[in-house]
Amino acid sequence: MRAFLAVEVDAGVRAPLATLTASLGQQGSAVHWVPDAARHLTIKFLAAVADETLAALQTELRFALATIAPLPAVARGIGVFPHWRRPRVVWAGVDCDGLAEVAARVDATAARLGLPPDTRPFAPHITLGRVQSPRGWSACAGALRVHAASEFGRWTIGALHAFQSDLRPGGAVYTKRWSIPFGA
Repeated sequence: MRAFLAVEVDAGVRAPLATLTASLGQQGSAVHWVPDAARHLTIKFLAAVADETLAALQTELRFALATIAPLPAVARGIGVFPHWRRPRVVWAGVDCDGLAEVAARVDATAARLGLPPDTRPFAPHITLGRVQSPRGWSACAGALRVHAASEFGRWTIGALHAFQSDLRPGGAVYTKRWSIPFGA
């Protein structure tokens, strides 16, 4: 199955992001905006993984994350990957002390089970949209830059979740497979 590990984003944080992307969606830019309910903060993308490996990862991560306490987080700022001239992904940033440690523990645990380690540094973000083409991008970029330092809300990250991702014609559908509360 195609799977990833993520933390959920509180509804109080998703709401202002949904308002922002709804207004941007009316500008006619070629950006596919991620539906509100599908917004999350990916810790590790696993790609195709066997059920047995996902179960083993759950067992191992219970130990690896046992000493992690719930983490206060702030959704702040808007940016793009890889850069503003030729963007592919529009995101909201996340400030959260301790989340890089969670990602490092997850990556090390997954590597011990034979999954490839991440090659890029961990950059906590919530994906808001994927740029399909440059059509209408300059107007969209201008509207996004207004929010370069805006705060969209605060929440407490209290668990890591495994999601199965099924690609469908209307977009990916995410199904939660398991959760590990921090500090359990």
